[in-house]
Amino acid sequence: MEKLENLSQNELKELWQQLQSMTQEETRDCGDVALLWHLAKRLDLVNILDQAADKRAQGQSVGLLAVLMAIHRDTDPGSKLAFLDWYPQTILPELAELPPEGVNHQVLLRSLDYWDDQAIGKAETATLLRLALEFGVGPEAIVWDATSTYFEGETSSLVRYGYSRDHRPDRPQVNVDLFLDVEHHLPVYSRSYEGNVADVSRFPNAIRDLSQQYPDWRPIVISDCGVISDETLVMMRQLGYSLLLGLPRKGRWLSIMLSVAAASESQFDSGFYYRGTHIRAKRKGVNLGGYRFHVYVFYNKKKARQETAVRDKKLCACQRELNSLKLGVRFLKTREQIKKRVKSILEKHGVPKFLHVAVVKPRSTGEFVLRIQRRKRALKRQAKMDGRSMLITAPTAKPPKELYSTYHSGRHSVESAFGMVKGPISLRPVFVYNEQRIKGHIFICQLALLLRRILEMLLKLSGIEMTSRRALKQVKSVRIVKKTLSGISELLWQLNQIPEETGRIFHAVGLDLPQFLLDQQFLLPP
Repeated sequence: MEKLENLSQNELKELWQQLQSMTQEETRDCGDVALLWHLAKRLDLVNILDQAADKRAQGQSVGLLAVLMAIHRDTDPGSKLAFLDWYPQTILPELAELPPEGVNHQVLLRSLDYWDDQAIGKAETATLLRLALEFGVGPEAIVWDATSTYFEGETSSLVRYGYSRDHRPDRPQVNVDLFLDVEHHLPVYSRSYEGNVADVSRFPNAIRDLSQQYPDWRPIVISDCGVISDETLVMMRQLGYSLLLGLPRKGRWLSIMLSVAAASESQFDSGFYYRGTHIRAKRKGVNLGGYRFHVYVFYNKKKARQETAVRDKKLCACQRELNSLKLGVRFLKTREQIKKRVKSILEKHGVPKFLHVAVVKPRSTGEFVLRIQRRKRALKRQAKMDGRSMLITAPTAKPPKELYSTYHSGRHSVESAFGMVKGPISLRPVFVYNEQRIKGHIFICQLALLLRRILEMLLKLSGIEMTSRRALKQVKSVRIVKKTLSGISELLWQLNQIPEETGRIFHAVGLDLPQFLLDQQFLLPP
C-alpha cells in the first residue's frame, strides 16, 4: 500500500472512512500536558536544568526528567511509581521523544540526586534570566516566607522535630523557604533545610544566599515580623537591600506603637483607603547600627472594633464555661485538679492574660469556688494595640499607601504559593527518605509551582481571570486518540474538538495545539 504522504486529500478522506472499523484506538491525555510542555519549551527549561545539574551526557537527561515530573505534579500528582503509570497515558512520550520503556523507578530516583543547593541555585538564576528575556519579567519586590512538611519516618540531619506549621508537632519535618516575585508570583529562590531551624535564624542566611546568587540584583525584600532582629536589619542595609518588614509587638517596637496609640487620631501623618477601609499612618524615625530606618504605624479603626468585639466574645464565653464547672465532683475534687482545668479553659479561649481566676475555699462553706476578675490593665494595654500594625523600611519617598499595599499583596501571594504547593501540587506525602532526594523532590514541586504561575501570568496578561487550577482542569478535556490502521505503517492521531473557551486558554500561552502537533510530525486525520 502507498505511504500516506503520497495520497491526495480526497484519497485520504476516503481511506479514513473505509478503515474506521479496522482501527485500534488508544486515548491519551493531551491538553494539559501539552500546554505545560509548551511553557517549559518557551523557557528552554530542559537545557537550563541540564546545565545546572552538570550531568555528563550519559543516560537520560536530568533536566527532561525534572520537567516531566513537574508536569506530573501539576496534572496528576503522585509518587514516582504513579508517574510510571501516568506517563504512557499522555502524549508526553512523543513530545519529549522519551519512550515509556526508557524510564523506570530507579532512573527517576537517581535523577533527584543531582539537585543539591548549588545546582538549584544555578537553575534558579538561569530561569530568572530566561523569564526576563522571554516574558519581560524583572521583579522589583520579592517576599520571603517559610513552611514545613512533616514525615512519617525517622529523623535525620535534615528531618528534625520543630515548630510545625502543619499542626503536627508529633512528627519530624523539613522546612522550606521561598522568595517570590510580588507582581507575578513567580518563585525566584527556594531551599529546604533542617526542620528545627527557626525563621529568625534562617532568614538572614537566606538573604546572604540570595545576595551571592544574584550579586547585581537588589529588590525590595518583604517579610513578616517573625524574622526581625537588629542584626538582620543592619545586615540587609549593608548588603544594599531595600526592605519592607513587619514588626513584632515587643521591645522598642511596642513602645513606638503605644506612643502612637496615646496620640489622637488627628496627629497621624496621613490617611488612605485600602480595599474600601480607611487606614491612618504615622511615621517615626529609628537609628540602628549607623543606619536610618522609618517605622510606620498603621491604624485600622474598623479592624480595631472587630478585634475588641472578638476579644469580648471570647472573655464572655470563657467566663460562662468557668462558671459552669461543677467543683468538688469527679475530676475536680482537689485544688490542683481545678487549677489544671481552669488553665486549659483559659488557653482554649485564648484569654489567659486577660482573666485572673483564683481557686478559693471559704471556711463558711468548705467548698471550692472560683473568683473571676478581668485584668483591666492588660485589657487597656491590648486596646491600644487593636487595629494597629507596624512596618519598617529604609528611608523612601514611597507613600504609606503604596508600602501598605505592597506588603499585604506580597504576604498574600506567598501564602497562596505555599497553599498551592501543599494543595494541588501535593508536596506531601513524601515517598523518599534520602536527604538529597528529599531536596530534589521539593525542587520538583517548586518547578511545578513555576509552571503554574507562568500560566496564571499569561492568562492575566490576556485578560482571562482564571486560576491555573481551573485552566488546567478545563484544558484536560482535550484528549488525543492514537489510531493504528491495519496495513499502514504510520500512526494517525485524532484530536477531539476544542471548545472556544478552552481555545482562549491555549491562545493566551501562545499555543496553537493542532499546528503544534503537526510541527511535531503528528499525522492528523483530514
